[in-house]
Amino acid sequence: MVERRKFDAIRGFDLGLPVAYNDVDLCMRLYKAGYYNVMCQAAELIHHESISRGLDFVSPEKMARLERERIGLYDRHPDLFLHDPFNNPNLHPNGTNFEIV
Repeated sequence: MVERRKFDAIRGFDLGLPVAYNDVDLCMRLYKAGYYNVMCQAAELIHHESISRGLDFVSPEKMARLERERIGLYDRHPDLFLHDPFNNPNLHPNGTNFEIV
């Protein structure tokens, strides 16, 4: 969730990403605007990924659209391609148990 004031300040979702990555783009723009979210580890949420539009890998058209939108996301945010500004450099970048490097 994001506060309405912050959502409006960055002009909401980008309609140029109509199906995929619009949520990721929103978070990247919030970050660039200096807004941060706080994680609550006790919260339990259920997200049914793609339940309303189906799976992307079942059709060549959907796969092509997904790739176009992924490219569009990083065209908008090249500075965040393969870069997580919140990643701890002391942890293994591909670790699953927060291994120290």
